Amino acid sequence: MHSAENEKSTSQSWTVWPLIALGILVSVLFCLNALQVERQALPLALTEPENRLLNTPNGSVTNFAHNASGYALPGNPRCTTVVIPSYIGHFGALTRFMASLSKYVQGAEHTCIMIVVGNEVEHREFATSLGHHFPTLRIEVRKIEELACKVWSHCTFSSQDYLSRSRKYNYQRYKKITGVLYAKNRARAFPESHNREWFVVLDSESVALRPFSFEQWIQEFACDRRILYSKGLRVLVGMPAKIGKILPAPGYFLEYCQWIFEGRVPDDLVQFFSASGFSDWNWKKQHLLVEVLYYRFLYNRNIQNNYGYTFVDIPRAFMEVNNLDDGLVHKVFKKGFRHGCFLEHFCEYFLPSGDSDSSTWAKNFVDRYSLRVLCPASHPAVFKFFETVSSVQIAISDDCSGL
Repeated sequence: MHSAENEKSTSQSWTVWPLIALGILVSVLFCLNALQVERQALPLALTEPENRLLNTPNGSVTNFAHNASGYALPGNPRCTTVVIPSYIGHFGALTRFMASLSKYVQGAEHTCIMIVVGNEVEHREFATSLGHHFPTLRIEVRKIEELACKVWSHCTFSSQDYLSRSRKYNYQRYKKITGVLYAKNRARAFPESHNREWFVVLDSESVALRPFSFEQWIQEFACDRRILYSKGLRVLVGMPAKIGKILPAPGYFLEYCQWIFEGRVPDDLVQFFSASGFSDWNWKKQHLLVEVLYYRFLYNRNIQNNYGYTFVDIPRAFMEVNNLDDGLVHKVFKKGFRHGCFLEHFCEYFLPSGDSDSSTWAKNFVDRYSLRVLCPASHPAVFKFFETVSSVQIAISDDCSGL
């Protein structure tokens, strides 16, 4: 009898064990699937060695789909960093810019778009929304306080305090230079995956017009380092007198908006200004943009530091490309310049007339100097010009609605 009971028990055990094993297998598969879903839902962060080296908080990098470290994989082309300062008031413009980049930028997997914002609220809103809507772009959102502690000696930086004693142009200038310096330091730490020689700076109120590559920009600029300026034109009002003396300029440097910073120059620039008494980059009543400072510094230290740049007087070059005399230059000057942008104001005052020669002259110059980023005037004729000239790849303007 006992033998029959044991046989029955054994038979039941052989019947139950497969069910138990199947249950365990299903549970394991369920847990693995849940873990995978959770990993996909969380923002991808830096690896632990990178965090230790850069002291970077986890979760601040979003949408790096190709590598959980947030960097290009070794052996692939190095990542090019594009620094864009922004704030909540420009969120709509930035979203439109990202949408146009998502459509047109080539080599997106090797382009790191660093958006520098002012506070935790902006960081959360930008990171969540941009990471969700533009999965093909490698976007990282950084708080200026976080970057300042890594770049500057003053880790007590406060956006609120800075804005209370400064102006938005100064704040934007601080975001740009700090973002570039941070990107440069990171590239030095990981040269196999980051381009440490060149960095692109753009404004958030921009729009891409046609397919292009940031890497191609850098290759073109590295081979022909030209800076355009308007000789003899009045520079921005509010120039600190001390800077005007230590960094004299031949004219206006903000003639075009393809701002490519060379890796070795920002360090020299910061050291120069620190030694000159401008260590906090905060000149309360001045509207001096960081790009103007950068070009002024290049102009004055080009030979001494062996930078290898050439400086082109844009009105003169415009006349030479089109075989024109000085009469046209004087006509443009008489129209009255808001700041001194020769090409911008030529387009604003001459293209709306419908004169085919004006369009041809402007196109000849833009194509000759491969101007990739320009600031259009808010006029349908100018928008049409930007859409038809293939050399122009990005437009920067407070009103790009016509593009």
